[in-house]
Amino acid sequence: MFKNKQKEIILITLLGVVLVIGLCYASFSKKKLEPITPTPVTTLTPTPTPLPTPTLEPTPTATPVPMNTPTPEPIVTHPFATSHSLYTEFTEEELELLFRIVEAEVTGGTVETKANVASVIFNRLEAGWWDGDLKSNLLARNQFEVVANGRYKIVEITESTMLACEKAFKGDTAQGALFFDSTGGKSWAAKNLTWIFRDAANHDFYK
Repeated sequence: MFKNKQKEIILITLLGVVLVIGLCYASFSKKKLEPITPTPVTTLTPTPTPLPTPTLEPTPTATPVPMNTPTPEPIVTHPFATSHSLYTEFTEEELELLFRIVEAEVTGGTVETKANVASVIFNRLEAGWWDGDLKSNLLARNQFEVVANGRYKIVEITESTMLACEKAFKGDTAQGALFFDSTGGKSWAAKNLTWIFRDAANHDFYK
């Protein structure tokens, strides 16, 4: 009877061990089948460090060096040029006549050569020829070839002629000349007056 009791105890112990092993195995299998949820990884975005703003130094300004500007030589002006202009001294009719005659006498010339011819006309006005009347001086008989042949009526007035007349009005460019021609020394003026100079348009000037 003692032996039978001992066998029961061993059998119960074995059953307990088997039961414990079975429970452990079931628990392990359950844990193994459960999916493992990964822990989200937080990505840290680095915050950019602002760069220091550079301080711009002011650019030094160069000090202008004074230049020795030569003093222009004074030009001789006609008496009425000091308080009046070419366009207030004469009428539109007189100015058109002046421009046409200068244009016809020095067609294609420069401002300088045209100003020389205009200066002769203004010098005559200053000298009191034909009572200082511009139109009378321009249309006087045997004074301008382009008036005698009528060429002054068909020319086209250019800007350079207008500028030349303004230049001559402001100052004499013909050195006081009262006559001019292009005869090469064969005119009455060449034989009886004082020759002054010849310009680029081959006009000789006399007084």
